[in-house]
Amino acid sequence: MEVEDGLEQGLENDRAQGRDLSIADETNGWEVRAQKFFGFDPRECLDELTNSAGNYLCDSVDALEASLRRDFPDRDMSKGASLVLSTVQSSLDSNFDKLELYLLRNIFNVPENAKTELVLTSA
Repeated sequence: MEVEDGLEQGLENDRAQGRDLSIADETNGWEVRAQKFFGFDPRECLDELTNSAGNYLCDSVDALEASLRRDFPDRDMSKGASLVLSTVQSSLDSNFDKLELYLLRNIFNVPENAKTELVLTSA
């Protein structure tokens, strides 16, 4: 609960300072700076991460259902599997939303004064 409260407080602070990382803000160019600095689009990375987790979840529930069908062939397991999937998917979505806010605010947030060019020097 403390992490959740901290994320909400951080989001409120960002909004008070005129920043809202849940919406693309082209006026300060933080997404452009992040793309230059990291060499990839953080939002695309997070989308791929979320999609992969969702795919693994679906595969896991399918495997669970298949295993239960083998152990209990006389019972219909599709309703139970659907219930498990929807319950875990809801939790996964909620937690990945929090993860996305945290990563955008604390990991992928490149300050305006940061150098976005990598300078290599020979020793």
